[in-house]
Amino acid sequence: MGTHPSHTVQHPTKTATPVQEYHYVRQELAGDGAACTVQAACWLTGSMDLDALLDSAEAVISRHPSLQTRFCFEGTTLLQIAYPLLSLDWRVEERRDANDETAADWLYEQGTRAFDLHEGPLVRVALLRTSETRALLALTGHRAVTDQRSLYAVLRQTVTAASGGTPADLADTWPTPDGAGQEEWLDGEEATAHRAFWADELSGDLPRHVLSWNDTEELAAPGRPKRVSSLLPAQAVEELADICTRNGTSLHVGLLTAYSILIGRYTATDDVLVRVQPRQDNPELLAGLGQTPTGPAPSELVIRTDLSHRETFLGLLSRVDATLRRTHGHRALPLPCVLREAGLDWPEEHDSVLPFSFTTVTSEDEESDARDQGAFQEHLDQLDVRPVDAAPCPTPVLAGTGVHLTVRATSENPTVTLDGYLSPQWRERFLRHYCTLLADIAADPGKVIDDLTIFTPAEQAVLHPLPQFTGTADGSPTCYELFTWHAHEHPDRVAVSCQDEHVTYRELDERANRLARHLRATGVNRNTLVGLGMPRSSDLVVGILAIHKAGGAYVPLDPAYPDSRLEYIVRDTDLTLVLVRDEQEAARYRDITGTIVVLQQDRDAIDRQPATALEPSATQDDLAYVIHTSGSTGRPKGTLVSHHNLSRLFTQTAAWFSFGADDVWTLFHSYAFDFSVWELWGALRHGGRLVVVPEDTVRSPGDFHRLLRQERVTVLNQTPSAFSVLIHADEQVGAGEDDDALRLRYVIFGGEALEPRSLRPWIARHGLDRPKLVNMYGITETTVHVTHHVLSATDLNDPGPAVIGEPIPDLSLAILDAYGRPVPVGVPGELYVSGAGVTRGYLGRPDLQAERFLTHPANPWVRTYRTGDVVRRRSNGALEYRGRMDDQVKIRGFRIEPGEITATLLAQADVREATVLVRETKSGKELVAYVVPTRPGVKPEELRVSLAGTLPVHLIPGHFVLVAAFPLTPNGKVDKAQLPPPGQPSTSAAHFSAMETKVAAVWAEVLEIQQVGLDDNYFLIGGDSIRLISILSRSRELGLDVELSDLLAHQTVRELAAHLVQAKASAG
Repeated sequence: MGTHPSHTVQHPTKTATPVQEYHYVRQELAGDGAACTVQAACWLTGSMDLDALLDSAEAVISRHPSLQTRFCFEGTTLLQIAYPLLSLDWRVEERRDANDETAADWLYEQGTRAFDLHEGPLVRVALLRTSETRALLALTGHRAVTDQRSLYAVLRQTVTAASGGTPADLADTWPTPDGAGQEEWLDGEEATAHRAFWADELSGDLPRHVLSWNDTEELAAPGRPKRVSSLLPAQAVEELADICTRNGTSLHVGLLTAYSILIGRYTATDDVLVRVQPRQDNPELLAGLGQTPTGPAPSELVIRTDLSHRETFLGLLSRVDATLRRTHGHRALPLPCVLREAGLDWPEEHDSVLPFSFTTVTSEDEESDARDQGAFQEHLDQLDVRPVDAAPCPTPVLAGTGVHLTVRATSENPTVTLDGYLSPQWRERFLRHYCTLLADIAADPGKVIDDLTIFTPAEQAVLHPLPQFTGTADGSPTCYELFTWHAHEHPDRVAVSCQDEHVTYRELDERANRLARHLRATGVNRNTLVGLGMPRSSDLVVGILAIHKAGGAYVPLDPAYPDSRLEYIVRDTDLTLVLVRDEQEAARYRDITGTIVVLQQDRDAIDRQPATALEPSATQDDLAYVIHTSGSTGRPKGTLVSHHNLSRLFTQTAAWFSFGADDVWTLFHSYAFDFSVWELWGALRHGGRLVVVPEDTVRSPGDFHRLLRQERVTVLNQTPSAFSVLIHADEQVGAGEDDDALRLRYVIFGGEALEPRSLRPWIARHGLDRPKLVNMYGITETTVHVTHHVLSATDLNDPGPAVIGEPIPDLSLAILDAYGRPVPVGVPGELYVSGAGVTRGYLGRPDLQAERFLTHPANPWVRTYRTGDVVRRRSNGALEYRGRMDDQVKIRGFRIEPGEITATLLAQADVREATVLVRETKSGKELVAYVVPTRPGVKPEELRVSLAGTLPVHLIPGHFVLVAAFPLTPNGKVDKAQLPPPGQPSTSAAHFSAMETKVAAVWAEVLEIQQVGLDDNYFLIGGDSIRLISILSRSRELGLDVELSDLLAHQTVRELAAHLVQAKASAG
């Protein structure tokens, strides 16, 4: 490595252009060069003089003031200045064993070295020598001063001059762009028309895609962007070219249209934006732009395509062609300015809106390149030059968030190439689907685009399978009949324990038989709905058994529920019979038309009934229970569950658990929550023991932990929220309390999303083998459980959402988009469940039933339930749960899943529990993070800093609220309605420290607002990326050592001031 002196003359200072400001901010925020560099490279073969080569590079670069530009501030204004090139940054490396792959890695290393924007130079040269006669020459420049086309011109000029030739364009010089002039142009009539066009073209909510978020297994290993290529179906390409010609457009438009359709399938959106590289052979595209062969490349086109129309491919092709033609005349506006007109200020927003880019290379392009290369080669006597990857490489690909597709539509062997950081599996799938789509389009261009397929028949069968039929309901015993069998075979075994009461199977069966006969005498028969209003007790278990034995189905009326909820359930089910324990409970139902059976009052009449078994009345096809679940409309809906739905739940999961008579279960959950069905029958249908947990014990984690030890419980079922407080109680158990007394075989999670990392304290104490930790996703409408996944150490280190596992054998799962089409692997979609667990539907809700309960497209006899849950299939086949569709919100245009933020919070060492909600504040919708810390003294700003290192800015909550514990619903889930609102920001000047006063004054001055509160979020009070430059400059004028990255991590006056004070103290 060495330096060469420069002899250029200094040029005047100019105001930075808007594009330069954009790239300046981008590098300051990114902290590296990956997002801000461009490269030009070529292989040199033959005799070469390295000194002459590097002297020529310096001479060529010194001729162009734009390539000598550096940046500085004057007040709050960013300036560009072309300093004399005192030294050229160049390197020479020897790697005699280098091949194309290692050479590509070397190029990437050169491209990711950050430039010093204030010191310069912002162009560098490097040479990798692999032998005496072969070397790779690379020029890397910063996007604020050059582009790839210009660098290739410099590369050719350099090689030609080093070989003793005179480049034809060496006389040209590229001055520094005139920022003031551009600002004046931007305020002028022409630019105003351009801005108005793009503001209209990109109006409304734009789709955001952060492709790498929580898709860890879909990302390639760290390093350079990876590339994969595939042959296109030549016949399909030829036919598509004919189709496009007949419809008055080009193959380029046809290939772009297909790409847009595929993007829509991969992003589950109808609104698709693609950055299209300019077609240099299209005079329409370049007319009036003043381009020269060595000048800056024309601005990329942003092509927006609406896929929501039920139109044919030919119709869409015509619209895409019209869009391309319409946008050509408005390409003089730089891309960052275009996106600002769309309300996209933040560089990160640009990448999320435009991660997809597209280039076509035709036979004509290749012939033109060959002619240019031949003319260039004529100037070189003893040197052969081969350009490396002349296709543009867009910024988001280098930044790790984008996908760039290049189609070489040549007459022979057409190929498609994909560049990006996504995994080889993802890239290969994408290219395979592109080829399949092209073939389907070529076969029938008149097909409606929604019906075009991207999958092979084999893929379709995997992604939308039929369930396995592993038996029917005919002749198999119901759960209550299996209980009766155990009562006959093992009458003296304890069936139910409740505090000091222990009821044997014989006693429980006889009590249930008497009550069942009494219920039959009051009119209960097959499918009769019976309201059950019992406290936690053995009488509750007797009541459920008796209702089943009498042939009826129970409707839970949990006494813990408010009267209004109970009244609604009674009206909704049109109950004419309610079973309660005492007169106090009976009084809550005095307005019903029908019968109230009161156990205490009717005890004598019930005890006079025979205790012998009844002839079974209810069959597998009859109703077992009706449980009401909350609805998005505010009206709870009753789900009709049959005995067959319930029985097959246990027969189909038997191989996973091997439950038996030695197992002890707890009835922990409300019997109005279907998790209780699994608890109750998991014990009684297998001859085990059921421990009814008293209400006070449910609410006391310490007492519940003691109960688990004392009762020797082996199977524990918990919602993750309830288990999190039990973990804390488990940690409090000392050695003297014999924490080894736990006899758990299984802890089974259900009812809400599990974050495996929250289990680390438990696993540290108990391991993963005993008890086994099992995550079972499920919903009431599909009978408690749908999937099964045994947690392992891998889950604890997985940064993504929780894996929910494989389906129960008689169920099948499909992940579909809004049009009912399977989504590709790796793409989130709505989960559809098919098979024997799908219940009858909703009571008295035909409209909702028609919307949610469907038939399988491959077999109308198979019932399917549309869950409303968002799920994603990973490359390894595992399914991960990503939340409810109705939990997804849009904030400032970004589609946000709060569950993803929660998962990242739980990865922090200081976080025991977390949940993220969207709250309405004075600034509109904001993300609010609620956290239960692991230790005292955790500060919100510490959590924000941790998240800033992992999450994009739009996913960082505006408020953090620390609480001692989460309030829980009777079902053991987080009661979000009871969480406190975020605190109101303080704006009183009396509360500001000296540092806070300085920071607030700078913000108020730059943002042109009267007052800034201590806890006002910079980005919610008008702050944006461009104003950050002024914030940075003004802060430094006042002696504040602020970096742009500090504002990302510390977004309030209070947090930023505290950080600056601490940094100053650390610096001494």
